[in-house]
Formats: sequence, structure tokens, C-alpha cells
Amino acid sequence: MNKEWEQRQKTRGEEVAAITKAMEILKEEAVKEAFLQEEPRGAKQSIGFWGRFNAGSFLQEKTVSKERQKLSEVLLKVGQKHDLRLVTLALRIKIDSFEAVKKAIENMTVALEKEQKNEVKHRDYCSDQLANNKADIQDKNNTKQKQGADEMQLQAEIKATTDEAAALQSEVDELLAQVKLASQNREKENGEFQSLILEQREKKSALQQALAVLKDLYASQGASFVQATAPGEPEGFGAYEKASGGKGVLATIQSVIGDTEALSAEAAEAEKTAQTSYEDFAAETEDSVKLKQEGIEKLNAEKAKQEVQLAETSDAKRLTAAEIAQLLKSKEQLHESCDFLLSQFNVRQKARSEELQALERAKDVLSGALVDKK
Repeated sequence: MNKEWEQRQKTRGEEVAAITKAMEILKEEAVKEAFLQEEPRGAKQSIGFWGRFNAGSFLQEKTVSKERQKLSEVLLKVGQKHDLRLVTLALRIKIDSFEAVKKAIENMTVALEKEQKNEVKHRDYCSDQLANNKADIQDKNNTKQKQGADEMQLQAEIKATTDEAAALQSEVDELLAQVKLASQNREKENGEFQSLILEQREKKSALQQALAVLKDLYASQGASFVQATAPGEPEGFGAYEKASGGKGVLATIQSVIGDTEALSAEAAEAEKTAQTSYEDFAAETEDSVKLKQEGIEKLNAEKAKQEVQLAETSDAKRLTAAEIAQLLKSKEQLHESCDFLLSQFNVRQKARSEELQALERAKDVLSGALVDKK
């Protein structure tokens, strides 16, 4: 608007300069023609150069009405203060007919009233646009702030989900390690059991063989171990008896065999119990691992959703930032086109009102002059 105002001022100045120069040329030409075409007294005077203009030319000062002169001065004063178009109009009053000047005043009045209304519309437009721009910027800043908070919240949720899944995975790893260790211990225990059973079997077999040999020697626990004297046998030998401890040896071997069998039975029962416990532990661990792995899968799925939401929120935040930048640019452009108008609005409206009042007065004067002329 500053550039347009300067251009309009320059154009109006050029108009005034051109009109002033044209008036000077016409003055000189009219004076020359007045002397060259002078006729005897009583004769019909010819129409000279200036006669082709409206009667009451500004060159014939004696015929220029006081109203024209006063009117010209008023418009010239107002025009020099506010609008160079009035300066041009003030000059035209001195050379144009009242009808032409009145028409020019009416046209200029219409133009000024239109400018007045357009300026009000432009002021309202600027005020509305600046207010809307301010509200939009505030709204977008609030949106960006909320998006930033959502972004931080999602980042925190992703971290929590990741940590929870990592903790579950650590528990799964620990359970699997315990199962592996239990399996190794079970394998070791089973090896010891197999060695014990084999050892007891071998011991039992050896004892049974020894028992069989002794049983052959000692056929019966209740038989007499004293040899009877044959009839007619000469006495010369004393009584011959088998070792009196044989019965105890057989009982001892039998007892050891029983102990071997009992130990094998206890070892088998302990092996069965240990195997059952291991299998129960492995089954429970497998169920726990499966449950925890399902939890990890759910957490990973939730994390994937959160990451998608985070990406969408980040994109929306970048878009909002771009919109804010565009709004700030629009704000700058609005200020460039509106600041001068808004700051000078009252002054310009008042000045244009003064111009319209001056034109109205001029129109009234011209209208009265035209009536008097008729």
C-alpha cells in the first residue's frame, strides 16, 4: 500500500504539472489571439482561439465569478492537504464550464465514497484475517503441544512395554536354564542309579553262588553234624563233627542278599520318585515358559501398535509445525498489507470525509451558480 500510495502521489503530481503547463501555454496563445483578431468598434467580433473554450475563461479575470475563485481556493487548499485530485479539480474550475466541473465533482464524489467503503471493507478484512490468523496459530500451537505430549507418552509406553517384554524373556531364559540343569542332574542321578543297580545285581549274584556252594555242603540246617560210630569199628578215633558256625554263615549270606535286594528296591523307588519330580517340574516349567512367551508376543504386538501410533503422531506434529510456519508467513504478509491501513485508517477516513465535504460545498456552489445563470 505504501508503494501504491507513492505511485498515486507521483501520478497526481504529474497531472498537476501537466495541467499547469497546459494552462500557461493556453494563456499565452489566448493573449496573442486577442491582439491579432481585434475588430473595429460595433463590428461583429470573430470567435478566436479562446472563444472555442467555455465562456468565462480564467483568462478573462473580470468575468470570473467570485464563486469560482473562492471555490477554486477551497478545493486547492483541501487538495494540497489531502488529495492532489482536488488540486486538479480546483484548476479545472477556472477553465471548464460549470456543467463540466459539476460532472467532474460528482464523479470524484462517487469515486471517493467508493474508496471510503472499500477502505472500510479492507479494514474489516484485515481485522478479521489477523484475528483468525492469531486464533489459528494459538490453536495449532495447542495442537502441537498436545502432539508433543502424546509423543512423549507413547515413547514412555514403548519403553515400558519393551522393558516388560525383556523381563519376561529373562524369566523364560532362567526357566529354560533351570530345566536344562535339572535334566543334567536327572541324567547324572539316573547314571548313578543304573550303576548302583548293576553293582547290587552283581553282588547278589556272587552271594547267591556262594550260598549255593555252602548249601551243598550243609544240606540241612537241622541234620546232626556228629558222625556215629560204626558197629564193630575199633575205637581209636574220637567223634568227628562239621564246623559249628556253618549255619550262621548261611544266615549271614542270606541276610546280605536280602539287604542287596532291599537296597535295589529303595534305589528303584527313589529313581522313580526323582523321575516323576523331574517330569512334573519340566511340565510345569514348559507351561510357565509357554505362558510367558505368549505374554511376550502380546507385548511385542502392543509395542508394534505403539510404534505405529508414535510414527503417526510424529508425522502429524511435523505437519502442524509446517502449518504454523505457513500461518506465521501469512501473518507477516497480512501485517505488510494491513499495518499501514490500520494505523492510518482514522486519519484517512477523516481526510476523505473532508474531501467529500469540500466537494459537496463546491457542488452546491456550482448548482447555485447554474440556477442563477438560467
